Parts: sequence; structure tokens; C-alpha cells
Amino acid sequence: MTALEIVRQVQRELRLPQSESVNEPHARLILDFANKVQRSLMLENVVWDELKEYGYFDTEAGKAIYTVSVVNNGEIDVIRSLQIGNDYPLIKKSDEEFRELKRLFTGNGKPLYYRHLSRIGGSIVVELLPVPDASYSVNAEVLIKPPRLVNDTDIPLLDPDTIILGTI
Repeated sequence: MTALEIVRQVQRELRLPQSESVNEPHARLILDFANKVQRSLMLENVVWDELKEYGYFDTEAGKAIYTVSVVNNGEIDVIRSLQIGNDYPLIKKSDEEFRELKRLFTGNGKPLYYRHLSRIGGSIVVELLPVPDASYSVNAEVLIKPPRLVNDTDIPLLDPDTIILGTI
């Protein structure tokens, strides 16, 4: 189902006139609601397999801060896990917990914990603890935000029926 078909289905359900294009003012308003539903509301309730992405980054000895991004340049919504090799996943800590742990770890070592520092564009910046003592390959599983529906022919990654229901 395309973006225009989603808009028309919402218009039918609400008994509104049908738009010829998503560029019409009323269709643009409905499409804005549909984008809010798929990019915010749907992501808060369910983990969609279509939005899972995998990547990795390499650490450097003595460096604690890294940017997590995905290969296809999608906008990361959430980091689901960070893991070094076959070890247990790194444990995400709140800022307060992380600062407390930072006082305990005076040296470098294999990272066990991380915290979310900030966002840069579609990427997330994390800090590792303890500070890596060597080069490690960190595997990342993330959820990306679905791309915005902009054109008549755009096809959503997520279930169109759920987008329509949420938009209504």
C-alpha cells in the first residue's frame, strides 16, 4: 500500500473527499499524522523486525566515547544491545549509575557498561566503561525510525493497516 493509498483509506474511513495527490493540503495534513504514528507512536509499543539493523564499531585503547550508526544511514531510534564478541551484552546504565561506576573503575579494561550521551544526526553517541584497554569489535543491534512518507508512491516499512488505524 502506498502513501497515497493510505491517505485515501483514512479519508474514506472519515468520509472525507478523496485526494488526487499527497501534495494537496488536506492530504499533507493526513500524511503528517501518518508519519507521526509510524515514527513515534508505533515505535513505543512494539519492536518491529523491519526496523532492526545491525552494525559494529571498533574501540581504541584509551578512548571511551563512540558514535553508533548504521550502514544504510537510517536514523537510529534505540540501541537494543551492544556486545563484544560472544560475551554478555554491555549493560546500559543511567547517568547517575554510570558516574558512580566511573569512580570505581580507575583503570582501563574490557568494557562492561555503556551510557547514552547524545544524538548526532541519525546516530547515537555512547560512552563505554571501563575505558577500553585494547581494540575491541563491538556489535550493535539498533532500531531505526522508519523513513517518512513523502511522495505518492512511498511504501511504508510497517504495517499499513496499523498506520491507518493510528492515523484515524
